[in-house]
Amino acid sequence: MSTCLVLAMSCAGHVLAHDEPVKPITGLQARDIAAKTIAPEHRANVIAILGPRVDTYVAPLDWYIWFYVPEAVQQGRRVHVVGDQVRDLKEGATEVRRLRVVPYKPAEVVPAADMTVDTSQILATVRDVGPLKGLKIVGSSFELRQSHVFGQPVWTVDVYVARGGETEKFGRVIVAARNGQVLAVQTDG
Repeated sequence: MSTCLVLAMSCAGHVLAHDEPVKPITGLQARDIAAKTIAPEHRANVIAILGPRVDTYVAPLDWYIWFYVPEAVQQGRRVHVVGDQVRDLKEGATEVRRLRVVPYKPAEVVPAADMTVDTSQILATVRDVGPLKGLKIVGSSFELRQSHVFGQPVWTVDVYVARGGETEKFGRVIVAARNGQVLAVQTDG
């Protein structure tokens, strides 16, 4: 079996080598792990952090972190972190949820001073948001980016809840990355 296929199967099943379960980590912990693979002068150049939803845990288990690296293809490098281990590195326009055809720009970098509230804190905050009080949150996805709408870096959190034995998307909560303030709640339906 090829190494790539084994790696893909490991990531898809969220299992590390030797069938060890994935160690859940936060978005900023993943950023710190990913930064170790980036040249020191570019480690603070985080463009985005994405933690996709998984069915087996309330928070993401793998994370994608994009860095602005001027020498890289399209000036971007993406690091995929699963648990506490780096799984792969890619260069260029490697967006997961959106089409991108232009190179990354320095203006997209999220200042390190604005990344102070981590995903575990945000999940605790989201649980106390009025419309979510009393609901069982069973899944979430997180994305950190600069927001032109809010004029600051924000975490966009897609929240999934259990209702009537089914999992359904509740909606989206936008949280300031600097101070954890809930800026918006958008419900589905």
